[in-house]
Amino acid sequence: MSDDDPKKSCLEKQLDEIDLLSSIYCAPGELKVLDYSTIPEISDYVKGKSSSLSSKLEFIVTITSEDNYKVEVRVALPHLYPLKELPDVTIRSSQYNRTQESAIKILLQDFIESECDKSDSYIFQIISWIQENLKTFEELNKGGVETTKKIDEDEKPAEMERLWIYSHHIKSKTKRRNILQTAKELALTGFMRPGKPGIICVEGRKEHTQDFWRTIRQWTWQKITLRKVETPEKDSELVSQEAFQYFDSFREYLFSTNEDNEEIPMDMSQFMKFLDAHNCAYIKEFLFGF
Repeated sequence: MSDDDPKKSCLEKQLDEIDLLSSIYCAPGELKVLDYSTIPEISDYVKGKSSSLSSKLEFIVTITSEDNYKVEVRVALPHLYPLKELPDVTIRSSQYNRTQESAIKILLQDFIESECDKSDSYIFQIISWIQENLKTFEELNKGGVETTKKIDEDEKPAEMERLWIYSHHIKSKTKRRNILQTAKELALTGFMRPGKPGIICVEGRKEHTQDFWRTIRQWTWQKITLRKVETPEKDSELVSQEAFQYFDSFREYLFSTNEDNEEIPMDMSQFMKFLDAHNCAYIKEFLFGF
């Protein structure tokens, strides 16, 4: 095998991995390759017997929970997995509703990006993580993000809340994208500062800010804390979102000299000017302790 052909190297790892998985998930119905002709096709390519490759390896691993329900892990491996491309992994079960599936997808994406070693095959690592977190997936039904949740403009004013969240860092592109998407789905305003440290402010209806916090804190973090919770004064608990909010949208800001590089330290002067402009300079003490 030529060392300068990354595709062959990746496909060889895929063949080794499917052999490993077949030996582990060997009970009837545990592992199903969707098209077995794919394996000899990939093998011929790796051995140099063929120069064409049309199919990709796809299979389903079925695992059983402690409560005896089935969970399907559907896997499709692009030709450059694991070294240059990510696998397409989907988790399905008759026990999960759309809310859970949406939340599980976010957790899975974050795990793959932040925890899996891309220098070697890692599907078994993913499946093991799924098995370890089946109870967590069940709990998501009690407070996950409804992707179709919208604010009805005709509803009466609801209780409002603002959360200030501090993280050791926010660097994962997947995590940043999912934070933006979750805030958008819940109609929240505020901002996120990626990099080190990571800072998130979300404001809106209390049930939505709590959904946001409940969702993101289940992701993989080195450290994340809720530094301050703000609500309207007691004599005006029911106010409109417009009257309560400091921000008119949810956006990402780096507060640095280079807005394309989250590795650059935050410019505290820029950050304070931003807070001043939004009437919340007081939060510096709660975020940083000074």
